[in-house]
Amino acid sequence: MGSRTSALTLALLMLFGTLAAPALADGDQPETGERDHPPEEGNASFSVTIDGLFDDWESIPVVYADPAGDGTDEDFSMLKIANDNDFIFFSIEFHDGEHLMQNWNDIHLYLDTDAEVNTGLPVHGIGAELDWCFGCRSGYYYIMDGIIEISQNDLTLRIAPTITGERFEIAISRSSAILTMDGAQEPTTIKIVLQGGGEAPDILPDEPGGIEYEFDSTPVPSPEIITLEKNEMEHLRILSYNVRQNGLFDPERQAEFERIIKALEPDIMGFQEAYDDNDTNDVNDIEALFEDWFPEVNWHVSSEWNGNFVVSRYPILHQGNHSWRSMGVLLDTEEDLGTPLFFINSHFSCCDANDNRQEQVDELMGFVRDLKNGLGPFTLEYGTPIVHVGDFNLVGHRQQLTTLTDGDIVDEASYGIDFLPDWDDSPLTDLFSRQTHIRMGYTWRNDNSEYNPGKLDYILYTDSVLEPVKHFVLNTLAMSEEDLSFYNLNSEDTKIASDHLPRVMDIVEDPEEPTWVWSDPLPPQDDDVLGNSQLDISGPISTSSNISASWNANVSLRDDYGVELLPDRALGVRAQIDQHLGDGNGWLSIPEIADFVVLVENARNLTNSEMMGCCIVDYSPLQMVKEVEIIVIPPVNGSIDSNGSWGWMESADLTGMTDSRLTRILDIPRVGGVIEEIPLRITLPDQWEFRYSAMQSVIEGSPSDFTVFRHQAPVASDIRITLGENMPPNAIAERKTGNSLIPLSIPTEYTGVCTDSVFDDTQQWWTVHNNGTMMLRSDTKELRFTASELNYSDGEVASVVMHCMDSFSSSSNWYENIVIDGTDPTWEATFEIQVDGNTTVLDSEQTHIEVTSGSEFYFTFSTSDSSGLPVSIDITSDKSAGWRHTGVDYLEFMDRFFQGEQVNGMHLNVTDRHQAKESSEYNLSLTITDDASNIVTREWTITISDGSGPTIIPNIISNGTLISPESPARAGEDIILSLTESFDDLDAIDDVSWEVRVDGQVIVETALWSEIEKLSLPLYEPAIYLIHIIAWDSLDNMEQISFGLAISPALGVSPSVLDHHVIGDLVEGEAVNIIVTMQNTGADIGSGVLCSETVCSDEVVVSAADPAGPGVFSAELILNLNNTDPINLRFVWSSDSAGSEGVLEIDNDYVVVSQWQMPMQVLLGVLSVLMLFAWLAHRTWGAESQRP
Repeated sequence: MGSRTSALTLALLMLFGTLAAPALADGDQPETGERDHPPEEGNASFSVTIDGLFDDWESIPVVYADPAGDGTDEDFSMLKIANDNDFIFFSIEFHDGEHLMQNWNDIHLYLDTDAEVNTGLPVHGIGAELDWCFGCRSGYYYIMDGIIEISQNDLTLRIAPTITGERFEIAISRSSAILTMDGAQEPTTIKIVLQGGGEAPDILPDEPGGIEYEFDSTPVPSPEIITLEKNEMEHLRILSYNVRQNGLFDPERQAEFERIIKALEPDIMGFQEAYDDNDTNDVNDIEALFEDWFPEVNWHVSSEWNGNFVVSRYPILHQGNHSWRSMGVLLDTEEDLGTPLFFINSHFSCCDANDNRQEQVDELMGFVRDLKNGLGPFTLEYGTPIVHVGDFNLVGHRQQLTTLTDGDIVDEASYGIDFLPDWDDSPLTDLFSRQTHIRMGYTWRNDNSEYNPGKLDYILYTDSVLEPVKHFVLNTLAMSEEDLSFYNLNSEDTKIASDHLPRVMDIVEDPEEPTWVWSDPLPPQDDDVLGNSQLDISGPISTSSNISASWNANVSLRDDYGVELLPDRALGVRAQIDQHLGDGNGWLSIPEIADFVVLVENARNLTNSEMMGCCIVDYSPLQMVKEVEIIVIPPVNGSIDSNGSWGWMESADLTGMTDSRLTRILDIPRVGGVIEEIPLRITLPDQWEFRYSAMQSVIEGSPSDFTVFRHQAPVASDIRITLGENMPPNAIAERKTGNSLIPLSIPTEYTGVCTDSVFDDTQQWWTVHNNGTMMLRSDTKELRFTASELNYSDGEVASVVMHCMDSFSSSSNWYENIVIDGTDPTWEATFEIQVDGNTTVLDSEQTHIEVTSGSEFYFTFSTSDSSGLPVSIDITSDKSAGWRHTGVDYLEFMDRFFQGEQVNGMHLNVTDRHQAKESSEYNLSLTITDDASNIVTREWTITISDGSGPTIIPNIISNGTLISPESPARAGEDIILSLTESFDDLDAIDDVSWEVRVDGQVIVETALWSEIEKLSLPLYEPAIYLIHIIAWDSLDNMEQISFGLAISPALGVSPSVLDHHVIGDLVEGEAVNIIVTMQNTGADIGSGVLCSETVCSDEVVVSAADPAGPGVFSAELILNLNNTDPINLRFVWSSDSAGSEGVLEIDNDYVVVSQWQMPMQVLLGVLSVLMLFAWLAHRTWGAESQRP
């Protein structure tokens, strides 16, 4: 039997083998990244405690020294950078005196978390994913899909000190979404740029490209844990605790306070805000409470200032309210200290009240000085120990702390001179304490606040006579489960009890193990495989930590479902057992079944989680702590033809190690084993959650408790799941109403969304507060409220908060404080009309305004608001689609308003456009909106009066046809002027009068429509005539047009002779040129030749006449004079276009002479001239002359 089992072991691996994936767990860890890991081997990186002392920075090198004098507001000096397992640390020093890191500055820290210049916000040569503004107490996360506004809690930001100084130390969680790029990376190399404020801000480094920092992966050992009990019983323990608004009597928190105070076992307690249940400061109620908690102690209680209580085991010798917001008691500690103890308990003014705080500390220290000098209400003997505790609220000037420690009184005129408070003429010692389990020194924390945690609670003491032997800050969130259990504390005790942590000077859902209960035998089933499995990761799964987990599975299979442990799987498991483990007789016997049980037990007794088909964590399988516990419920004995079911249950404890990344990788194998056919439930440690899987479609559940249905996976490949520590949900909201203000009387709208891991059902709700009082709560995605309905007044501030809470009760908020504006903006308007250069001012107070059509309409609007913020102006009208004018505070524009489509126009047929119409009206709307979205509106109706004359549309009809370039009007035709298409915009056509002139001559005057619609024009000759038409409507609006009308000649060719002449001598035997100039008064062209007898010229073109006159042309004939016969001339023409031809006879008186006649004519001419001269001489000098 054993040999068969061994031979089949390898086959089991094929059936049940799987891969494993990483898992993360770290218990309840609300402070992401602050919890320290167990010490590990290797060289230690730098360990830094954020407490404002800086002594742990001495061995850390300077990464950049910035020169002095290169900044306007801040002048950086030195920068140091370090890291441990959880945080990156910065030490920033300044050249130019004290600064306040959480206020009064515009210092920006830019981190390029992927060291890639092309991603993020371009600044000084880096691509910054983080832009954190310290003075703004907010920042922006630049990620691929947008810009996300973040708060200090998104960075787990820690800064010390909270008061002004020349040096600050800063911590940012390495596991924050910004450094891990939403879990997409483990930061290895980053680049840093610091930028100050002012017109010429200092930038560190001076050179572009930032300071490159590479994370040191060497583990840093955890700090030495400070135990809560006294080192010696005789030590005196002092507790300072702000219990936040009556916390000791708050039934929701009283149990937490009881556990905390019992664990600390203080002897003297200074409480702040410890109002009793009736808010009467009755010390009896406090005394009764502590006697109930510590019945064996006789308690003494003093309350000399509202909310400040001193509870002491020691009798009170003297007590009093010695200054504003402080009280002091002299306690009888003679037996333990050898002297009384003067105990001061203070609760100074909060927040920005720097002047009030300074006055309060001045007053207190003046009293202490007087008390030491014997001028107080009781005697303070020399050497009396002084301990000063309380919530000092020091978030401003360092001077306030200097006054308390050094006795440096600012207002000496009111409170006396300076002094050194300790008995050895030295300052009081400021006790710096760290938290018991982590390297943090803050005493106040509110993850929903814009302010990061800080040291607000102080213990000052006279070190000349006192020596603290133990001191610490208690933060139960940072304690291990073992320590919490030992001290009877819960992890969230200090978180629930108060936003302050107790200062001492001396001084989970357990995962339910799945239990699988099976009947024996198993009942029949319809499905081939049933069952479930669970991987419960219970231990921490943070970086480089040991993993503790448990594995449980139960599997039920039908008998006819074969297994790969044996051959012939298709036969079903009963036949497989009978044939390969039995005798093959068709009957399962008990021995055969027993062999099968051993086979299954050996097959499932595997050594790691991958072989079991469970998981692989960070690429390594988990190992078995001990052998797998397996219970097999085998098939029942009997015939192999029976079909029942069988199965097994298995459980194992697993262990492993995570790698150095912040994100755990959990791989679920897919190799075809039976175990993959059942759902796998995975439960994670508190504060760890499902992040991503490409196979998310086969996974369902909650972030820390989900089930993988790997048999439903569409592909046969391992299912990879990434896990990470829970981060608060992202709260993203925006306001849709107003800008820097919101209205009082109209609704204000906000919209927001809470985003978290994929399976988280994040709660979202809104609250609206007025000076700390909640006015409204809304559990909707969008918030809509009207401030006046919530009893707000003008000028008050509404605090709007969108709350997000995930399934881990981790929360984040988006909020804004917005001022309410209840005053509407005001406006003034000026309307002016310009017509023909004349300006008319209209009354803008009237709701109906009449303007002349087409006139220039000038609009001027001016607005103002009591807030002094801009007011938007929006002017709209139905004048045309999209007509709009906008401006801010002042708007000026001009437009023209014409009659609309409802008046007569070419869009209407002739009959309709000849009817009378009503004037057009337009709506003009003014909307002014101030910064708060307060809206004021005004409406006007603009009526368009008739300001234009009729529209004249003439047509010319010649011989019944509308003239055109192809069909012109011709001389002799009946020419009609048609005005049928004309119209007036408002008047009926019958109310329009007309006048027509031709070449300045009036044809008709003041004619009615019936006279003018069809008018015959007296145009008879070809010419270009000037037609002038004038029309007047009933309001004497006049319109006129002029145009030239060309009357073309009649068709045909009609030549005639204008002139002819001869070039040359008309002598027989000579040749002459005869040139004839002719004209054609017809509109057609032709051609012709000039002939004499049988001699003709070259063909010439007969030019056509046009409206400007006849066509003129010439013909030239060269004629040889062979005889003295008369010269007969004719012009022979033809015209294809006119379809005619003809002969023009040309009359002439040309005479040709013979050759012999020419000399005789010359002789006779000479004689005639001589005779003329002789006659003239005789008349001049002869007998008939008239000389004397």
